[in-house]
Amino acid sequence: MTGAVPRIVPAGVAVQAVLGPVDDLKALLGAYSMDDDEMVAILVDGDWSCATDGPLTMAELCGDLAAHHADDKILCAIVITGNLHAPGVVLCDSDRDWAPSLIVGGTVTARSLSLGGGATRIGGDLAVGSTIYGFYNHGSLDVGGGTRAHAIVCADFYMTFAGPVDCAHVACTRGWLTIPVHFEGEAINRMLLPDLLDSANWPIDELVRQTLEEGRCVLLPPAQIGKQPPVTVSRAGRARLAQLDLQAIDGPVLRLDLSKCDLKTVPESITRFAGASWLSLAGNRIVRVPDCVAALRELEVLDLSDCGLAALPDWLARLPKLRVLHVAGNDLTAFPAIDGGFAALEELDIGHAFSRSDEHVDWAFNVSLRGFPALRRFANRLNIKDGASIAAAHEGWYSPTLEHLHIAPEMAGRMPDCLARMPQLRSLDLQIAAAMTPSALRVLSAMPWLEAIQFSYCEPGCAFLSALRAALPATLIRWNTVGGQAASSAHREIDSLIYRDRLDEALIAVERHIGSSGGLYPCLPASDHEGTLRRKLDILSAMARLCDDAPLKRRQIGAAADWAASMMARYAGVSAPTLWRLGYELGSDHANCQITQAWWLIRREAPDHAGATALLVAIEREVAAHAPHRHIAERLQQRIANLRALMA
Repeated sequence: MTGAVPRIVPAGVAVQAVLGPVDDLKALLGAYSMDDDEMVAILVDGDWSCATDGPLTMAELCGDLAAHHADDKILCAIVITGNLHAPGVVLCDSDRDWAPSLIVGGTVTARSLSLGGGATRIGGDLAVGSTIYGFYNHGSLDVGGGTRAHAIVCADFYMTFAGPVDCAHVACTRGWLTIPVHFEGEAINRMLLPDLLDSANWPIDELVRQTLEEGRCVLLPPAQIGKQPPVTVSRAGRARLAQLDLQAIDGPVLRLDLSKCDLKTVPESITRFAGASWLSLAGNRIVRVPDCVAALRELEVLDLSDCGLAALPDWLARLPKLRVLHVAGNDLTAFPAIDGGFAALEELDIGHAFSRSDEHVDWAFNVSLRGFPALRRFANRLNIKDGASIAAAHEGWYSPTLEHLHIAPEMAGRMPDCLARMPQLRSLDLQIAAAMTPSALRVLSAMPWLEAIQFSYCEPGCAFLSALRAALPATLIRWNTVGGQAASSAHREIDSLIYRDRLDEALIAVERHIGSSGGLYPCLPASDHEGTLRRKLDILSAMARLCDDAPLKRRQIGAAADWAASMMARYAGVSAPTLWRLGYELGSDHANCQITQAWWLIRREAPDHAGATALLVAIEREVAAHAPHRHIAERLQQRIANLRALMA
């Protein structure tokens, strides 16, 4: 690296050396959350050359100088008043969200640019031997002179070229360019290698960046550019299938997880796992379900969420053991009309939350459940902002076997009377307009068998919630929406004290908040009410863990267990499956309370290891059956493992 001696200076000084006075330095550098006095830059007053080959972040352009700024300063830019000559370097932004800006007064020569969250401004010409790649809308490229590159790929990025551009291949998907584009939107698959695109033909940023940084080409072979490529199994899909083949060495593979593998079709090779009972293709834009899936006759669970489907094949209704079908996120307009179809189906979710199809919205909101004789759980995940009118005589949701009903779109009109004729129902999760509350109170009050009612993302009103509570004293009534400012402020104060290990003060603060809000249930949003109870358990548990005095530690574990018992008493009439279905927070609370009680059984004066073991086994089964996210299950399983180690 050679040239003028680089130095660290205030960011405003460095930027002014190239651009002159700047009205809004923070906007220019994307440094909105920073204070002026903490923003610094590396300034090269003259030319700078890099003889290195390979990737360099902007901060690495000047060696390790970036690591030597004061601890209370933030490097916001690299500013070169002259030319930057780095013909073998792939210049990279260190992050897609935000990165130090590169500002060059003269010309820039590089092998490739891989840009993300930084603002790159070049006053003169830009000469790139391979590719200019920009990904994500937090960054930008602004070239004042002419530009020469083999390829330009703009994906949700801003690129401005003031001078002439000499580039053989230009692709843009949801980006902003000031030059003509050869391949736009999904047509980018006629220019980029298929392994670098997801199932919606969106560039996979990590793979594109990695390919460029390794000095490899991201383009199709020259003879194939511009032609529609054949559909192939994605890189991620091949890797996942290879993992399944390894599992098959040890015995039959029952669970096929091909979710989010960037598949555009389902590989025929899955037929070799004919004994599989579980298949997820969620998050792959396969557009249609191929017939090879029909060969999996043992399927019990099939997840086709967000697959770009407009229709389902008839054979799907004939799968003899299919119990669970997820098709939310697809613009379906009908189910296969097969006599005796879906005979074993117990769980179904439908509805595309961001659909632009009026036909899909009309079908999904008015779908009839009568064609599913064994259905126990149904969720409609439409998102209708203005409310969909429904009549008291609506019979579409009637199902004598249904236990859990979740209707996400806001309902206007009158609550259907058929709900009160469904004694198997255990929980309801609804979004209702204010005008529906009178009929809702009438219908719901006639359903004392309900374990729980949840109102999501709506404002049912305290009068309605209180009246419903009085009518259904044994039913958990939950208003699930964004918490109020007062509670959020209190929670921030409590969290700050916990983070700084000031647990005694945190306990006082949480007790104060419980005291001020305890009488407001059920009129408090769940995030306010349950969040406070959860924090108290966390504080009591942390105080017990950090205590070194054995008798005091035992008492503190007992206090945490007592509080856990009081939390569980609130859910006494609600089964574990219902809690998890209402939200992973409730399910996690239930599991954590039981884990705390198992801890007490282990550490009390007369330990009950047998009781603790039985309780941990029950929790483990609950988590395995109902935890919706892997990270939640892993965190709870780690707590269970820690208690087992404690007993050992």
